[in-house]
Amino acid sequence: MAGCYVVPVRQATNQIVMNCADIDIITASYVPEGAEEINATGFNYQNEDEKVTLSFPSALQKGHGMLKIDFVGELNDKMKGFYRSKYITPSGETHYAAVSQFEPTDARRAFPCWDEPAIKATFDITLIVSKDRIALSNMNVTERNPYPDDEDMVEVKFAKSPIMSTYLVAFVVGEYDFVETKSSDGILVRVYTPIGKADQGKFALEVAAKTLPFYKEYFNVPYPLPKIDLIAIADFAA
Repeated sequence: MAGCYVVPVRQATNQIVMNCADIDIITASYVPEGAEEINATGFNYQNEDEKVTLSFPSALQKGHGMLKIDFVGELNDKMKGFYRSKYITPSGETHYAAVSQFEPTDARRAFPCWDEPAIKATFDITLIVSKDRIALSNMNVTERNPYPDDEDMVEVKFAKSPIMSTYLVAFVVGEYDFVETKSSDGILVRVYTPIGKADQGKFALEVAAKTLPFYKEYFNVPYPLPKIDLIAIADFAA
């Protein structure tokens, strides 16, 4: 997996400290605006604090730049971070979906980040998934293209998110049916269900489509995204 982060350096430093748990970093580098890339030379994991310190051979100067990290994570069974959710197909087979639960501080188990609610950013998410699976995230899909390295995979790109905390980031990969409608103010509403159970999502769909405009009027704050997805997941801790 890979992450790219646009980060401001407030003062010169040769270290970057991030939240990180159950992740192995392979490579990391920092590219200052208008300057050459600087490769990190060390990764010091503070497992108890769920942090990692990236060390660089020279000081990163004040200004903006791009932090690039290649890493390996774990699709865990802990029901937090990025984890696998077991379900039974209509034919009786056991399958797994990949789902996220980042609240309150478990985005750090999916990707290195500054995993504190007060620290916010926009997110550009791309998922590479089996072409027979549905991939979901906070935002709408902007591109779905064949993955050049594997004909059985597709690359799914999502629109840039609003500024938000890491615990609000979400992604789901699995086999689902769905029902959909639009709210009276034009928001696409979908309810995703296990295969063969789309009819059981119709009541939730009706309630969600009516609730969005009600909340908009009640709080005088419009729903900020172009769509909303409700997903029935077999095991979810929230």
